[in-house]
Order: sequence, then C-alpha cells, then structure tokens
Amino acid sequence: MNPTVKTVLLNERAGIQSAIAAREGTVSDLMVQLNGVENDIRRLRHRLIDLDAFLVSQRVELPEDAPQPNAPTLPVQMGPPALPACTPLDDFVRHRSGKRKLLADAASGRVEAVRRSG
Repeated sequence: MNPTVKTVLLNERAGIQSAIAAREGTVSDLMVQLNGVENDIRRLRHRLIDLDAFLVSQRVELPEDAPQPNAPTLPVQMGPPALPACTPLDDFVRHRSGKRKLLADAASGRVEAVRRSG
C-alpha cells in the first residue's frame, strides 16, 4: 500500500475513533446526570411520603354529632403543629448506593408503621 494512502487512512481512522470516544463520553456524562436526577426525585418522593404520613398522624378527628351550644370549647393551639425536624443537608448528600438503599428502606418502613398504627 502506498505510504501516503496508508497515512491518510490511519489519520481518518484516528479521527473517527476520537469522534466515537467523544460521543461515548458525552452519553456517559448524560447518563450519570440522569441517574443523579432520578435519585434526587426518588429521595424527594420519599421525603413527601414521610411528610404525608406525619400530616396524617396529626389529623384531628372531629366528632360526628353537632356540638351543643353549652359544650365546652377545646383550647385553641397557638400555632400549627411543628413539622418533624429534618436535616436538609443530609437529604441532598449523595451516599453510596448501598446507604441510599438502606435509607430508602428505612423511610418506607416508617411510613408503613405509621399507617398501621393510624
């Protein structure tokens, strides 16, 4: 094979391989970002489930009968019930996948326990 033709073909091959590698890197970066977004959505979903369970546990049952005019009134709370303390930094710290799974399982277990007790 002519050395000039061989050099041109090798250069073309190297250019194509670098383009493929660049595209694979881009796809890989996008997949990592997408995975991070999915994990954030999953973590926020579990946080909403926890808040929903807390609000359900704070529900006040009203009597079915209409109150009598002479009936004593219940003391009014000074403010809304306190929300559970949360650690905002911990909610958004990326843990290793094993710890994320343990945290997600623990959160779902707490929700089930609240639903069973309520």
